[in-house]
Amino acid sequence: MNGSLIRTTLTVLCLMAPIVSAQTNPGTTPVVPQPLPPPTVTERPQDANYWQNNYSVQAAKMQEDYAKIRTHLSESWKRLGLTPAAADMVAKTYVMQPKSLLPAVGDKSDQEIAAMMQDALTKKQYLLANQLLLQYERKKLHIPIDSQR
Repeated sequence: MNGSLIRTTLTVLCLMAPIVSAQTNPGTTPVVPQPLPPPTVTERPQDANYWQNNYSVQAAKMQEDYAKIRTHLSESWKRLGLTPAAADMVAKTYVMQPKSLLPAVGDKSDQEIAAMMQDALTKKQYLLANQLLLQYERKKLHIPIDSQR
């Protein structure tokens, strides 16, 4: 309340200053403050569907990325000994996970990670198996987890 009273008083004084100044100095013309222009809107009026179009582009790119990742996963599973049909089936289950849900493999040995992947495959937890495989490859290539999208 006290702050708004001070603001109001200062506003009135600022608006009254030119009038008081003109009355005390009759030979000068009063300076009247000009109103501020309205704020500009930063939206794109020429493209009303901007957000929808941007979302569509991002969704299409994500589908392309998924296809590339799934192809890579399928090839990796085949190299690890799965049949082509099984490798494709496991790779198709891949979806991107938030970093907080990724399995931690940083301090685990290769044998422990292999056992975790084998366990996930036998339990048909293909999403976990894919994440473990990707995390294992990142670890081998020394790619930090933060570089993932």
